[in-house]
Amino acid sequence: MYNMVLNILKNNFYTISVYTRQMTGTLVILLIARYLSVYDFGLFSSYKSIAVFCLLFANLDYDFYILVSSKANRNEVRLKISLFLLNAFSIIFIIAVGSLFFKIESHILFILVLLRTFFDTTFFNLILPFFQATKKFDTISKINIIYGLTISCIAVFAYINKLSLMQFLILNICAGIINFIQCLYSSKINFLLALTKIKRFFQMLDKTIWSFVGSSLTSYVYTQITALYVAIFLSKEQAALFFAAFTISALTSLFAAARIQKMLPELINKKTNEQIQILKKNCIVMIIAFAFLLLVFGLFGKHLLKLIYLKDYYKNAYFVLIILTFANAIVGIGRIFGNYIAVIGKQAIKVRIKLETSVISVLGLLCLHKFGISGAAIVVAISSIFNTSRYILFSLKIIKINLIKENSDE
Repeated sequence: MYNMVLNILKNNFYTISVYTRQMTGTLVILLIARYLSVYDFGLFSSYKSIAVFCLLFANLDYDFYILVSSKANRNEVRLKISLFLLNAFSIIFIIAVGSLFFKIESHILFILVLLRTFFDTTFFNLILPFFQATKKFDTISKINIIYGLTISCIAVFAYINKLSLMQFLILNICAGIINFIQCLYSSKINFLLALTKIKRFFQMLDKTIWSFVGSSLTSYVYTQITALYVAIFLSKEQAALFFAAFTISALTSLFAAARIQKMLPELINKKTNEQIQILKKNCIVMIIAFAFLLLVFGLFGKHLLKLIYLKDYYKNAYFVLIILTFANAIVGIGRIFGNYIAVIGKQAIKVRIKLETSVISVLGLLCLHKFGISGAAIVVAISSIFNTSRYILFSLKIIKINLIKENSDE
């Protein structure tokens, strides 16, 4: 029995580590929401949403592009990562300086949230292709767990001592810098070497990068434009409700992200029949997990909101929680087929599909903006259903064509 459990843990160590990193990230938000005022939590959540939008330009699906275009060649992956990271640093500097010219409640808090968001998400996504290409999942797993435990300790410390938002952010940035150094040491990324090979880097770039860029931009519009709308146009109290529900519903996304990250390299250089089995396996697992989460939130959602945030006010986010959880579940299934489309070199079609979905999102907000956060949540759900349906239909069409082709070649 002990050996069986040990083998299960060993075989799923990376998946567990991703859950640990991402779930502790969610735990952090839940803990600070307990002692921050509704306004401060709304302010932090709004700044985070704006920071995610700004940092979009630091990673326009470059992580997928690095792995797929390099065909998992570690030297090429390492070089591309280093230069895309330098690009990210430049963008962060421009955003930080540029923010000073806009009317913001607290420029210092915004810049701190920007840095925290970079170290927590953007950097990890950009460095991940190296560990995927070299299959060093044990190494990145250990780094993930160390980082997750560190920010959890910081959150508990902040909660017990009722630290200010600024103090909390500074401690998180320090943890991010340590994680940054760990990853660079493990991957042997050399920025100075990268600067001497900029010419070679541009020679390695190909036109397929534009399909990844286009896909990322259009993806943001339909997945994040609603959150950005809430952050900018609604009151901070309403924003607090939306992001409180958004944070809990994100558990669905966390589960999907771990499986998809590990699934991507498995799909590369595989025959269609093998790819079909991988797609089926991941779809079944996700559907079961998503159905369970929806059932739990449906039955106990209001109690969970009160229990987690310790304020009756957050029970008003129940309807939004159910809708966003459903939307995230649909998105998770769609990402499975989105990765398949990218692997087979049809990334360009994703741009068109996401552009169509983006139009639906914008039109939805124009029609339902009077319903506040409830209308915003419904727009997210409608967009998710449309996008995922288009991915699935297109993938099935390509699979059918590829199966006929492979059978005829035999």
